Amino acid sequence: QGTIIIAALTAFLLRSPVSPLSFPGELFRPNAQWDAYRALIKNIPADASVAAQTNLVPHLAAREHIYMLGGEPAPADIALIDGGDPFGFRDTDAFQRYADSYALSGNYKITILENRYFRFVRKTLAR
Repeated sequence: QGTIIIAALTAFLLRSPVSPLSFPGELFRPNAQWDAYRALIKNIPADASVAAQTNLVPHLAAREHIYMLGGEPAPADIALIDGGDPFGFRDTDAFQRYADSYALSGNYKITILENRYFRFVRKTLAR
């Protein structure tokens, strides 16, 4: 019985994600990417349609019209793009063409953060 308890404690210390030996402390430290993501999603009107990176969609999921980049039925009111993360696109060229479709349309005000994060806001929404 004592052996089982010792084995369970040892397994917890070595394998558990909340173990004091392997606790993911980096989740609680400042992170430039997360700061940029917070800035991207700040002050988005509740009724605006939004296209965003896959990892931003859950933070905007309470909206009626939220889409993953490239999955919107029509150009969204707001597009939030992490230029370093082409996830969901066939290749980087397809990702670039997608971003260019917003940038070159002339219908969006563009905000660029850290030369990597892009926020496209339809000019009729921009304040």
